Amino acid sequence: MGAWFAIFALAIVYEGLSAAYNRADALWWARYCSASSDIESGCGAPKAARLAAMTSLQLIAMDIARGLSRVVLGGLAYLLMMSVMTFNLGIFFAAIAGFGVGSALFGRRSSPPPTAGKTLP
Repeated sequence: MGAWFAIFALAIVYEGLSAAYNRADALWWARYCSASSDIESGCGAPKAARLAAMTSLQLIAMDIARGLSRVVLGGLAYLLMMSVMTFNLGIFFAAIAGFGVGSALFGRRSSPPPTAGKTLP
């Protein structure tokens, strides 16, 4: 019974972290796109202009944060996959229920609200 609750909680945590990553990624893209000198074009501006507006330290910090968060999410996903592959139906349904509850709790928080007149890639 303890393993059921652990897998259930782990699936909820995975959904929460996945939503946080998706929101952070959208904000990183927004920051990257707003670094253009032409505010109206956003990500339509030439890539060189966007990269020149951001310092290399900012780009490195974004890449490190993105990479570390993908490592954590990938590790949790593989841990959940391996627990489901035990072919224990209780564990399987705990993971499925955890994904469902996590999606209900964090699903609408996975992306920022749309901004007027701007679209993110």
